[in-house]
Amino acid sequence: MHILTKVFVLFAAVLSIMLSALTISYTINTDQIVSNYNDALASAEVASESLRAQTAQHELVSREKDSEIQSLRAQLQANTAAMRDLESANGRLQTDLRGVQADKAAADRRVQGALEATKAQALIIEAYKNEVTQLRNNELQAREQMLQLEERLSNEISRIQVMEASNRALQEQIANLQGVGSRPAQTGGPTEPQEIPGAVIRGLVQNVTFDSAMGQYVVQVNLGQNDRVNRNNKLIITRGNEYIADVVVISSDLNVSTARVTLLQAGKVVQAGDTVVSKLQP
Repeated sequence: MHILTKVFVLFAAVLSIMLSALTISYTINTDQIVSNYNDALASAEVASESLRAQTAQHELVSREKDSEIQSLRAQLQANTAAMRDLESANGRLQTDLRGVQADKAAADRRVQGALEATKAQALIIEAYKNEVTQLRNNELQAREQMLQLEERLSNEISRIQVMEASNRALQEQIANLQGVGSRPAQTGGPTEPQEIPGAVIRGLVQNVTFDSAMGQYVVQVNLGQNDRVNRNNKLIITRGNEYIADVVVISSDLNVSTARVTLLQAGKVVQAGDTVVSKLQP
């Protein structure tokens, strides 16, 4: 065989081997490429699904955002309208405030005038009050002096009456001692019982007895010449606000007197502890 043929055969064999290797490599690469392609297709499908899901989610979010934008725009318009209303109301309030401030200033001026008038009236009233107080104090002082004078006068009258009663009692004792006689002359009827003048005298019944000789009740009271009570004085016996009897003094010492009952209320009895007065007050 020719050498060239051998060379060509050798090349052919090497080329066959290389072609086999290439074929095997291509086959392997083709499977890998097909597998990668399929994986790529699957990844593309997954990516496409993800893209569609994201697109749907984006559209949903976009619609929500658009709705929110519309709502915010509507709220903005409402707020703008409310703000215009508030500005209009603020303008009216400012006008009203200026009117109120003007009224307040006028009222303050009137109040200030009233305060000035009140102060003047207060000064007049204070002066009148001081004058009335002074007059009242003077009147009270005059009344107090008058009461003191009346009290002194009453005390002096009481002392004079007590001294007169004491003098009468001493004269009676002197007459008795000189034997002038123990009974008054029977030249006329008995003298009329006398009411004690001056302030009302009060005392108590100490004892009650019945004198069979006179046929009358006889009472002893804790009033005597020191109290301006003398013989033939008329006294009245009461119990609370109730009238009981009239009595006439038949004998009188300095602090104790004996009297006979001259008039007795029907159904009543004089008792120890009853009140004795010189006269009834209206």
